Amino acid sequence: MEIKEAWLFPSVYGSGPSGYHLLLSVGGRSGLLHLSEDLSSIGDEIAESSACDVSTPTLAVAETNGFLVQVTTAFVVLSSRDDR
Repeated sequence: MEIKEAWLFPSVYGSGPSGYHLLLSVGGRSGLLHLSEDLSSIGDEIAESSACDVSTPTLAVAETNGFLVQVTTAFVVLSSRDDR
């Protein structure tokens, strides 16, 4: 499967362990991986505990003023650090 685009951001949005999330736009959907704080390990794909939509391809992601904004082909998802 070809990765079209990728975004890395702190995993302070949604629940789950600290570290980073790597959001990938692949094929007809998105994928979300967890990376440890020191970037030494990559966890399995996650979906339920995240603040991101993975059902459709991601077009853009921005982090601003304590919010994460994800734009997909079907949705605009807005998450705050308080959503944890």
